[in-house]
Amino acid sequence: MKIDNINSPNPRRTALDILDRYFESEIQLRVLFNEILDSSGLSGLDRRFAFNLVKGTVRYVIRLDFILSFIAKRKLESIDPVILNILRMGIFQLQFMDRVPSYSTVDESVKLAKSKSPYASGFVNAVMRKASSIDNVDIFLEGLLRKKKASQTEVLSIRYSYPEWIIEYWMEHFGREKTIKLCRYLNRTPGFYLRINKVLAGEGKSITEDLRSMGAASVGLKAPGLGDLQKDFTEVFGPIAVSAHGGEDKKFFSHAASISSASGLEKTKLFLEGLVTLQDISSQMAVRYFLDPRPGEKILDVCAAPGGKTSFMADLMENEGEIVAVDISDEKIKLLRQNISRMRSGIVKTLRADASRSDFLGDEKYYGYFDRIFVDAPCSALGTISKNPEVKYNKKKEDLERLSGNTIAILSACGPYLKKGGRLVFYTCTLSPVENQQTVENFIKNNGDEYIVEKVNCSPTRQGPCGDETGGQADNGDKAIDMQLEIMPYYLGSEGGFVSVFKKARSLSGNLGPEI
Repeated sequence: MKIDNINSPNPRRTALDILDRYFESEIQLRVLFNEILDSSGLSGLDRRFAFNLVKGTVRYVIRLDFILSFIAKRKLESIDPVILNILRMGIFQLQFMDRVPSYSTVDESVKLAKSKSPYASGFVNAVMRKASSIDNVDIFLEGLLRKKKASQTEVLSIRYSYPEWIIEYWMEHFGREKTIKLCRYLNRTPGFYLRINKVLAGEGKSITEDLRSMGAASVGLKAPGLGDLQKDFTEVFGPIAVSAHGGEDKKFFSHAASISSASGLEKTKLFLEGLVTLQDISSQMAVRYFLDPRPGEKILDVCAAPGGKTSFMADLMENEGEIVAVDISDEKIKLLRQNISRMRSGIVKTLRADASRSDFLGDEKYYGYFDRIFVDAPCSALGTISKNPEVKYNKKKEDLERLSGNTIAILSACGPYLKKGGRLVFYTCTLSPVENQQTVENFIKNNGDEYIVEKVNCSPTRQGPCGDETGGQADNGDKAIDMQLEIMPYYLGSEGGFVSVFKKARSLSGNLGPEI
């Protein structure tokens, strides 16, 4: 589709161009933002408006289309796709962008329609005026759902704009209450997290003022602060974090800072000099506390692009040791190399290989070579919906078993490269029991007693996360905690995900391996 050449940048027209391309070709929004938004000539404020308008319209398209079909009184398939996108954008603004006056939204929608199809402007005007006259959209929507006699699954699908298969899948595994909570949190406009490169920041460079000027806020908290977080999170994370730090007086997430927007980050001095990078706190947590790399170790990082986790490993290792970072394509390897170069991760060697194939490293010297292996498994990415709303619509239920099988192949192919007693970390950015818990069960089942889920001792202390409400000793004394966590987005305001740690407990011959 031809993009209009205009003399003065217009955020709604730019948003419409992106939506037209997305719904026509299903190109990733990230690609379209880079192609269209970055060359639009819009000011920072208008860029943010267009960005949020596109993301919001895609995020709620099922809900928007359902309401629109009643207001327009015609099948959506009969509406010209460009006009349909104008109406979707308009109704989204009326429902969710309350800082924009209703009359302005109606007027701008009609202007857009005139520029695309003059004959459709009257239709757009009529639909938008009717939509703007609705006093309470939520009450209006619930009335439509009752009129339709929608099932429980349909109600949640339309209300929160998720395909029915995802609602059914989550309700089966998580229950209705948690499914609603997930839908709500993943529909929120997300915050963003920076990860500070402590190796470079420790080279006499004060970045405090630069971070403050970016509006960045420290995330760090100490052990007592865990008590303010969700119990089902802290009872797993607390002992693991304390164990990784070696004490409860240290600050957790000391590498992280939160920012409200990542727009323009790549042009800042801190980013260009490798002092910060954009990295969600869920993946920071997986590397820092579950992988827990140490200086001098040998690490294999699989499915490593774009390199945020790789460079974090190097930072935690103080650039002492060795990291072999693997990905499957030349394009991904190029991106990986660019990022580790920017972050000055000098101990990283990159390799293009298909990690689902046995002997993928192609060198016998790597058998039993690595202290730790990190597998960032390809997945359905349902935990990233807040940042990538199109993920809701581009996956199918049948994809899950295929992705789980591919992950098991990768984990199995990595196994021979791990030392006996070594740590194999499996991480995804999805909320999918088939891809997560089922994968763990099947991997262990397929490998006999060669692997176990790693455990950490939970020693209750006065301020630790394992004590009772009074801070005293838990009734059952010390206990072992599985190093496995489903990362819900409402725990830390992060992406959702899953992390599990395997220990290579026995060799193929059944002998216990040495501890690392």
